[in-house]
Amino acid sequence: MVDLIAENNQIIYVIDTSALIYLQRHNPIKIILYSQIWNHIENLIANQTLVSPVHVKFELERGDDELYNWIKKYKNFFKDFSELYSFAKLVIDDYWQIGSSTKTYHADPYIIGLAKYYFEVYGIQSKIVTEENSSNEGKIPWVAKRHGIESLKFIKFLEEVSP
Repeated sequence: MVDLIAENNQIIYVIDTSALIYLQRHNPIKIILYSQIWNHIENLIANQTLVSPVHVKFELERGDDELYNWIKKYKNFFKDFSELYSFAKLVIDDYWQIGSSTKTYHADPYIIGLAKYYFEVYGIQSKIVTEENSSNEGKIPWVAKRHGIESLKFIKFLEEVSP
């Protein structure tokens, strides 16, 4: 899976659908004023610092909007490989263990699984970018924390990756 990471990455950020929607909602692509933010996001995608599982793409497809039209250009952004599924299964098993049997998974376990993969296989620190609330049991930040993965809001992510 050498093509999954750039050699110089210190941290890999795995972004959730909610954070991408937040980006578009608060920094619309059409408004030129925000082009610096969008260009920076494109650079992070190009150097594989910002990634997401293909399941996020599936969630965005349902919107079939400006965000989806923008993001589908970045095929290397979405990760889909066999090892991801075994890491996601660990997360799904954890959801069941904490009693979230009614949880609809969507991309959530794959987001956490991808972050686990980068750390456990490559030893690269990974963080999850999501707008979900960390105090809600069964949400990405809460489950990620159980797996030793830090989650942060989109604004905090921008602070960390700003030049």
